[in-house]
Formats: sequence, C-alpha cells, structure tokens
Amino acid sequence: FGIPMALWAYTNAPMLVTRLTSDPAVIDQAIPYLQARLVAVPAVGINFAFRGFWNAAQQPSIYMNTLLVMHAVNIGLSLSLIFGVTALGVPAMGVVGAGIGTSVSVWVGSALYLRMGLTRAREMGFACCVPSANDFKVLLRQAAPTSGTNLLFATGMAAMYWIVGRLGTAETAAVNVLINLMLTLVLPCMGMGLAAGAL
Repeated sequence: FGIPMALWAYTNAPMLVTRLTSDPAVIDQAIPYLQARLVAVPAVGINFAFRGFWNAAQQPSIYMNTLLVMHAVNIGLSLSLIFGVTALGVPAMGVVGAGIGTSVSVWVGSALYLRMGLTRAREMGFACCVPSANDFKVLLRQAAPTSGTNLLFATGMAAMYWIVGRLGTAETAAVNVLINLMLTLVLPCMGMGLAAGAL
C-alpha cells in the first residue's frame, strides 16, 4: 500500500502542503522537500519490516547498527547537499538537500538490510520461497491493527499541524521542535516495548 500512497502524495504534494499552511515561503520550500522524502516511503516500509524481523530473531543489534550507518549517511549527505561542497562541485540545495539526503540514507539502510537478510537469514527462511495467499492473509491480519494505529496517530499529528498553522509560521516551527523533543524522549520507551514483544 505504501507505493501507491506515496505516488498519490507525490503528485498531490502542492495540494497537501497548502492545506497545512498558507505561508507562501513555507509552501515554496515544503513541496519539493515533501516530494524528496516521499521517494523513500517504500524503503521506510522495508526498514520497519526488517526491524520486526530482527527483533523477533533476537538480534536487535543488527537494526541498531544499521540505524547508526543510516544516521551517519544522513548527517554527512544532508549537510553536503544543504550547504553545498564547492570543492566537489556540489551546489547548495537548502531544504530540498535535506530531503534528498534523508531519503538516500533510508534507501542505504534498506540495501544493508537486504544484504544481511540474504547472508544471515537464509537459514531462517528469508527469500526462500514465494509467499502463499494464506501467508499474505496472516500478514494483513497481523499488520492491520498496528497500521491503523499509526495511521490514526499520523492523522492526529497532521490535524494538529493544520490547527497550529492557522496561528502562524513561527508557532508551527516551535511546535515542530517540541514534538521532535517529545519523540526523542519517547523512543527509549518504544525500544523497551519492542524488546518485550520479542521475548
């Protein structure tokens, strides 16, 4: 479902952004940034699937190590694309560079996961056969509650940004900083929950 949703959002990015903010300067920067990030939506799905797989296989360090590589790529590439690297002929791309850098880092993570899956998870059944229709039914039944929960959470966040966006750009920026701080504080709790679920 992620690929068609990403394609729809990519083509409708101008409409989606203008629903959340009316500031022309923000709209001008947000549309290409959103489109750059949407390119990585399939990779995000791949990464979450592998996170669940490696946690269930009692090997969460694989996810953590891959995440560290992704962050290193994201930081280095995003900084280079945002501000440019004159010596290498890389132009400063600003906000769009941040989106491209983040998307590339997510795809790098997916490539690493696939490589480790093919080299370390063959004996666990990874890529050994084509899933049956019943396998897909079980997968959908297991994924539906979590997918619905995440969709509701994201919808609530989008609604909040829309409400704050009516106040002004500075208010939206302040809320964004606070939300990122809150999510940083919540992540250790999510890690404990994932670990408990894998026991």
